[in-house]
Amino acid sequence: MNNQQTEIEKLRATVKVLEEENNQLSERAEDAMLLGLVAEAIEGLTEPSAVIDQVLERISILKNLPFVTCGSLLECAVEKIASYVAFSDEPETGYPIQLTPEVYRELSDGPYLLDDLQNISTGLTKETSPLWSALLIPFHCHQYGDGVFLFFDRQTDGNRLPSMLFLLDQVVRLAIGRLDNIFLSRQLAFLNAELEEQVLLKTKDLRTANTRLTEIYERFVSVLNGVDSYVHVTDTRDYTILFANKTAKELFGEAIEGQKCYQVFRQKNTPCFFCKIPRLLATRTEADQTVTWESLNPLTGKWFLNSERIVDWPDVPAALLTVGTNITDLKKAEEEKQQLAQSLHQAQKMEAIGVLAGSIAHDLNNILSGVVSYPDLLLATMPPDAPLRKPLETIRAAGARATKIVQGLLSLSRRGMQVEEPVDLSRLFSDYLESPEYRELLIHHKKVRVVTGELQKGLVVLGSPAHLSNVLMNLVNNAAEAIQDGGVITLGLERFEFANQPPGFTAWRPGPYARLTISDTGSGIPLEYQERIFEPFFSSKELGRSGTGLGLAVVWGTVTDHHGYIEVASNEGQGTRFHISLPLVKSDKRREVPPEGLPVQGQGQSILLVDDNEQQRLIASEILLHLGYKVRAAESGEAAISTLQDNSFDLVILDMLMPPGIDGLETYKRICNFNPRQKVIIVSGFSQSEQAREALALGALQYVQKPYALAKISQVVHRALLG
Repeated sequence: MNNQQTEIEKLRATVKVLEEENNQLSERAEDAMLLGLVAEAIEGLTEPSAVIDQVLERISILKNLPFVTCGSLLECAVEKIASYVAFSDEPETGYPIQLTPEVYRELSDGPYLLDDLQNISTGLTKETSPLWSALLIPFHCHQYGDGVFLFFDRQTDGNRLPSMLFLLDQVVRLAIGRLDNIFLSRQLAFLNAELEEQVLLKTKDLRTANTRLTEIYERFVSVLNGVDSYVHVTDTRDYTILFANKTAKELFGEAIEGQKCYQVFRQKNTPCFFCKIPRLLATRTEADQTVTWESLNPLTGKWFLNSERIVDWPDVPAALLTVGTNITDLKKAEEEKQQLAQSLHQAQKMEAIGVLAGSIAHDLNNILSGVVSYPDLLLATMPPDAPLRKPLETIRAAGARATKIVQGLLSLSRRGMQVEEPVDLSRLFSDYLESPEYRELLIHHKKVRVVTGELQKGLVVLGSPAHLSNVLMNLVNNAAEAIQDGGVITLGLERFEFANQPPGFTAWRPGPYARLTISDTGSGIPLEYQERIFEPFFSSKELGRSGTGLGLAVVWGTVTDHHGYIEVASNEGQGTRFHISLPLVKSDKRREVPPEGLPVQGQGQSILLVDDNEQQRLIASEILLHLGYKVRAAESGEAAISTLQDNSFDLVILDMLMPPGIDGLETYKRICNFNPRQKVIIVSGFSQSEQAREALALGALQYVQKPYALAKISQVVHRALLG
């Protein structure tokens, strides 16, 4: 019986031990869960005060502690960092807190338990406080220095706080660890930002950067991955890539480290013939060991500025450091700069020659008036079978051809009348293909075949139909003359948009363009001539037989005046292609220009003719008299004003340039001052002038360019009198 009782006692003792161990395991499991909850609450927090707030709140609620607080420890005084109070909403509850010197000294050895509150004073009174014991756990962290966590308990079991010591100590360690992590992360971020700034400054001087690169390699690997340039280090013994930054891997592959540099960067089986390693090794002892060179990488299609030097590297006697900066945009900018300089040079030449051409053209127009106008006048009074009719028609045709040459000079001088009307380009093509000039071209070039490719409809530009038609005619004529033994000229018209601003196209604006294409299978333009084809009077053909040398210069001026762009591609022996791009407009309306017909007779209306050139006054007077008008002439603007003040006229025909007196514009302004309803048409030897445009804007009815044909001037005068 005694043995049985002894066994029972042993079993009871064993059960008690197991129960105690189970309770301890349960407490440990609970503590682990609580620690997990606290860790989860502070995970991701970046503000120190928020971390302490969360720790205190969680432990107070989970362990039913009425008052928990944390503060900085300055001698025996505790300055609040954060608190959680279950029985009060006041932010400063419990403060000030003061420790006795004995407690302050013993805190240096670790946690301190107060069974009562005799050795600590708080802002709480016995009447307001349910507290009777406290646990103090000291800490030290980067953010707050020396401090203490204080955990206060109610008047319950006196063993609660001691039993929680392990848990609370782990909570404090967890909180302080998080605070230190936040502090160190901020310090690390600050250091990284500081390092990045230093690298950006130092990379401006490649020698300084290369000298210090090996010293700061470990610290700068992350920074190098953020640099736009590719950086790699190569073993000079066997050309193996030892290191490559992020940019290098993005350009040439993630697994380039450990491979041969010539295989990675050039896809070659042997070292590159231009490799700088032998040269750098030979001059390693010299002061300047850096080699800088440009290269076009065939794999990326980009230009790089490479800076290379020999550096020390772990376990490698000599390594090659390469820093490659992408200069593709810089190269493109340099090319565009050169093209802009060429365009500027061309424009300056055209302007200089244009000034001379404009002056000559103005004088020639006055001279040609007799050659063009008199035959018209004589033919109008001559029977069809008159013996002199054919010679006069020949003279008139020669004058017309001379007038076209003068028009070329005026276009070259950029002084052509700026006609801005909607022009349907598909109709422009159709009109040209039905013109006498085109039929004459086919007669003289029987071996040439003209093919019209796609001529897209509805492409309308703003400009001068006559000038644009002249562009088309000049380019087709040039193409025909380039074909000697038979060939094809192809015409095309399509809608087009530039992806980017073309080099030298200063008038470019984003949006749709009409692209005219004239290509041929002729002899092509020799390379040495291609830069000069738009120069005035330059021609590889026999001057006087095949042209004046003004054709392409006039084309260039006209396209530029229309805010367009010319592209030329030519290979000697393979033909030439011109692309003319002109900005489109939305409106598709065209002002129809009535064809010239028979002369319109007047009804005896009175006309004042104002021109400083005696020959011009004589010719114009005879034409107007022949048409049935009463004519009076004035040799200057001043004379015209004097005459108009004393007499009335149905119409005034006013020249624009009348040196040395006032010009036509000033004359018209003065006329408007005393007779604003006076009908006026203006004439000029130039096909364009600012004065002419201003006069039209002020109310002048019509514009006529010298020399004028009989039918044309009769119709202009007739319309003006009706207006």
